[in-house]
Amino acid sequence: MRSRAAQRAFADSLRPVPLLPTRLVAPAALAVTAAEAGIVLGLGWSVAAVVAGWATARAGPPSCSSSPACCSPS
Repeated sequence: MRSRAAQRAFADSLRPVPLLPTRLVAPAALAVTAAEAGIVLGLGWSVAAVVAGWATARAGPPSCSSSPACCSPS
């Protein structure tokens, strides 16, 4: 992600991989870069959510006090 030259160098490093056709080297390098960036951003967001104590990050099953239907006999 630093520069096009760095992205090209990464793509060139994938050329020796025998399972990857030559025409797919550049798109595969771009996909790997995007996936890695997404993972880093997602993990950062998740850590921020837990640290902030956001309910959606720590939501669990409803308790009986919030849902009387789960406490009533069947």
